[in-house]
Amino acid sequence: MRRKINVQLISISIIAIISTMLVMLFVFYDLFQTQVQDDLSANAIVLKNTGIFHSGNEKAIHMDYRELRVTWISSDGTVLYDNDADVGTMDNHMSRPEVKNAFKRGDGSAVRQSATMGTNTFYYAIKLNDGSVLRVAREASNIWTVGGKIFRL
Repeated sequence: MRRKINVQLISISIIAIISTMLVMLFVFYDLFQTQVQDDLSANAIVLKNTGIFHSGNEKAIHMDYRELRVTWISSDGTVLYDNDADVGTMDNHMSRPEVKNAFKRGDGSAVRQSATMGTNTFYYAIKLNDGSVLRVAREASNIWTVGGKIFRL
């Protein structure tokens, strides 16, 4: 009888610990996503305020953005500049949700998942004074990758 009670108490404790860990994982990941989006927004505003993204300056922009991907998109969706890819091979970006919202509302954000890489790519786009859009992006671990690291202990 005593053994049965001990096993039940241990089982309840393990379930409580795992439940708490899962709840905390979701809460902290939500906070993490918010922080990444806020950082991207701040980066986009700073880049917008530098004034280097204006018509005729497409070839002159060469900056090291570290882990930040920067894409400059014309009002017709054509990519004018990208620090991570050849603009000549890139498709029209007008259908991207963050770009659509930026053209409509002035800014937009989106998160797209890479199942193969175990990452999410966070995007934030802001409309510039000349009608073009500046989009910044950053890769970050998705919730399953973070959870896997936690539960491996």
